[in-house]
Amino acid sequence: MKRALGYALAALVLASCGDNGNQQAATQAETAVAKNTAAAANAAPTAGDSRGQQLARDAERLMNTGRDLEARQTYERALTAFRGANDKTGEARTLLAMGSLDRAMGQGLRGRGLLQQAEQVFLAAGDAKGRADTVFAMGELDRAQFQNESARDVFGT
Repeated sequence: MKRALGYALAALVLASCGDNGNQQAATQAETAVAKNTAAAANAAPTAGDSRGQQLARDAERLMNTGRDLEARQTYERALTAFRGANDKTGEARTLLAMGSLDRAMGQGLRGRGLLQQAEQVFLAAGDAKGRADTVFAMGELDRAQFQNESARDVFGT
């Protein structure tokens, strides 16, 4: 499963930054990533889920149904819950999700700030995978803002 996700992400990166305009490969990769993300977000809550985890899952559902403003507000409540519980990984994941949502909403500057915060929290928590996810999201933000050279550099990282 991880290998398939890795291949999908690599195809997305190559297709999005390449000069060949192969949109079909990008669409397939984006679909594979979205299916993986949606499956995790729609998983049934367990008894051990924290309030922050429940709110983050609710925000993901709202975002997936196009209710972006409600999702943003719910992510803010999840962020407050994670910070109150001193859950650095949950805090960083929520910052990452909020930054990605802001990018999708056309709020690139605000999204970049959130992604930079997420990277710092992941760094402090020693979470290399989280940092890699954040770097990837920064590349996606650069790509969305037509900063292709910067996006290539970020994806190279």
